[in-house]
Amino acid sequence: LGMARQAPIVPVPDARPARPGTVGCFVGARKPAAVLIGAVLTAALLLASCGNYVGQRVESVILEALPRVVGPANHYGATVRGASADLSHFDHVRAVGVGVRRPHTPVLERIELDLLDVAVDRNARQITSIADANVTATLSASDLAAYLDQQRWITESAVRVVAPATVIVSGRFKLPGTGLSLLPSLVGEIRTTLAPRGSQLLLKVDALRLGDREAPALARNLIEQAINPLFDVEHYAVPSRID
Repeated sequence: LGMARQAPIVPVPDARPARPGTVGCFVGARKPAAVLIGAVLTAALLLASCGNYVGQRVESVILEALPRVVGPANHYGATVRGASADLSHFDHVRAVGVGVRRPHTPVLERIELDLLDVAVDRNARQITSIADANVTATLSASDLAAYLDQQRWITESAVRVVAPATVIVSGRFKLPGTGLSLLPSLVGEIRTTLAPRGSQLLLKVDALRLGDREAPALARNLIEQAINPLFDVEHYAVPSRID
């Protein structure tokens, strides 16, 4: 504003009076540098607010579609980059979900998705295609234990993670499919390894102990069949595999 007061306004000989409702110094006069800067800043602010509004609208469409594509969650957040002019395509979508639930699987504590070349049907408010995706999921020991507690072959389950892919599950076990308890007076322990197989994430049973005894291979195999797969992404909206 200080520059605006100091900058000269040079009248043009044939300048006409300003019409009511207009800024008179803009008519028949050269705009001072500060006025031009102010106009550019104002335009930039308007464009930025417009961009934020468009981004929020697009993100709302993505957020509505994520529960159908990934699964219901306690919370989703999303950001988008590289929108097409008609807002039907995006170069990159970054989404984060907390407490993601799908039927017959443990709850995921957190899931992070990086989606590339995403196409959206704005009218149907749906994601129609995704060229590529990278997903990082976090499964907590407590959520795995809660999932196992819903199974009929184990009670009083507890889970310990002793290495990135090694999980110890303890509890009182029954022989899956029979209802017969495996030494009900003893707390058993199974040592398992998380292992991907195509579209599935498995919990491979490496050993099963009942007290100080090693359980028969039949019991170990039946429990492994009952517990798996932990996750299967074969029927997700996007063809997927677990690495």
